[in-house]
Amino acid sequence: MAEIARRAKDATPRLELVPCPLCHGEQRDHVCRVATWKAPFDVVRCRDCTLLHINPRPSVDDLDALYDAGYYEGASDWHYADEREQQEQVRVRAAGRLARVATRLHAGGIETRRVVEIGSAFGVFLDEARKQGWESLGCEVSPASAEYAESTFGLTIRRVDLADADLPDASADLVTGSEVVEHLAAPMRTFRAAHRVLAPGGIVLFSTANERSAARLVRGARWGYYMPGHVVLWSATSLRDALQRAGFIEISVSAGDERGLANFLAFRRAAGAVTGTSLAAWMLRRLRLGDWTLGAGMIVSARKPLVADSSTSRRHETHGNASDGDGA
Repeated sequence: MAEIARRAKDATPRLELVPCPLCHGEQRDHVCRVATWKAPFDVVRCRDCTLLHINPRPSVDDLDALYDAGYYEGASDWHYADEREQQEQVRVRAAGRLARVATRLHAGGIETRRVVEIGSAFGVFLDEARKQGWESLGCEVSPASAEYAESTFGLTIRRVDLADADLPDASADLVTGSEVVEHLAAPMRTFRAAHRVLAPGGIVLFSTANERSAARLVRGARWGYYMPGHVVLWSATSLRDALQRAGFIEISVSAGDERGLANFLAFRRAAGAVTGTSLAAWMLRRLRLGDWTLGAGMIVSARKPLVADSSTSRRHETHGNASDGDGA
């Protein structure tokens, strides 16, 4: 089985031309050719909704095959920073995110603490959430990292996208993901699932890169966020639009690192000799002009309405599955 997986990964990915993942539009403009990686790819912009995305792109099966052990251990052409080697930093960041969300939930009269993380990787965030008193569950398509989270931390991990996890309605108070929404081949499916599994007043919170940033404009086709598995490159505008279509309200976008100063300094202390971002760089990356940012990073959060909004339901009916491009 391992040999079959290796051959599949080494093979040239099957590319397919797809409609816009957000609005299902067929018209697109070519933005750049990315030749940084072993398998070059093209980035295009949808003429209808402006979403930046890879097109043509690998099939869904080929995309899932990217996330083997090598992806998480630095052995692939492109890879994920192994959080097992940075547990203290991950835990400090997790504690900061959870504390802020808990404050918002309390202000909304919600006292339960149930979190679902999509792209839960090795489970460090979820383990820290459990230590902070949260009921924790993850969705992770990589068998290797899901197995580690289950065997090491005893976590419950669904090895599918949230849309296929068969979670009960209103069973979570927070749906979150770090650097994961750019990997979603059918993002509206996932966002609608997040809306369904959240209890009224629940919060969704994602960190990702903002394509409307000075970082992308300066780097062009060599922007570091252009990676084979990053099939969707969000802007604050497009991600806000997607969450609105899924039924969320009170959508908030912040630039740079989500950590407040105290949490940022704690993160640096946890890093020890590996100091990472300087205080000056941390401050500069938080600058923004409307939906444009200096640094690439952004944090987007939103809330599920406490009461069903009939106008939201009408918007859903107007958009329909085809216009949302969720493949359902």
